[in-house]
Amino acid sequence: MRTYFLIAALSLCFLGMSKKQKVSIRFHTETTKEDSETFAMPVKLANLRRDTHLNRIPDISERQIKGIMPFQAGDGSWGCVFKFDEMGRIRLDSLSSEHRGEALVVFVATKNGLHQVTDMVIDRPVSDGILMVPSGLSDAEVKVMVEQFKPMNAPAPAEQKRKREKKQKTDIDNWSMDSNTSTPNEQPTQKLNDTSLPETAPNQKPARKERVSD
Repeated sequence: MRTYFLIAALSLCFLGMSKKQKVSIRFHTETTKEDSETFAMPVKLANLRRDTHLNRIPDISERQIKGIMPFQAGDGSWGCVFKFDEMGRIRLDSLSSEHRGEALVVFVATKNGLHQVTDMVIDRPVSDGILMVPSGLSDAEVKVMVEQFKPMNAPAPAEQKRKREKKQKTDIDNWSMDSNTSTPNEQPTQKLNDTSLPETAPNQKPARKERVSD
């Protein structure tokens, strides 16, 4: 019964997003069950394995997202690094200081429905406006996220193609026709589904409990 109530409540929140938006992303912090149903909603935390209540109003939403950097997670799902605008940076700084030791829960809504992506322990203040969600996103969710938000430090497909063609031309021009000369090694192009994080992403190893990383 509580699960249906939570889905209905969150669905109403997501109805307010613009028609142009294909995905809505909400970050919720914990609250106490003593708060009325107007401000608190029950939820099960999959990673922390406990029941809790969340603030019904999200602390951060897709409105504060300035850029994203998706990456392939070890479990086959997707993770993503989120960069927030100044308002989002201030809110992240505030919640990570005031809710230490509590959970931050991420929800994503698309035309396919509402998805509770993950829950993470807030273990330190985050003041740079960058938050990494280590896993839990689906292929379909990442696809619409890339269409809606600006990817960070990732060239567009057309630009990637031009760079590959330019490099191939350079390799051919520099390739000696000597039979003892081997074909030059091509450097791998950074792709959306690379299994390793780009160098600009936070260098954090997966932990048993997913955490908010600075």
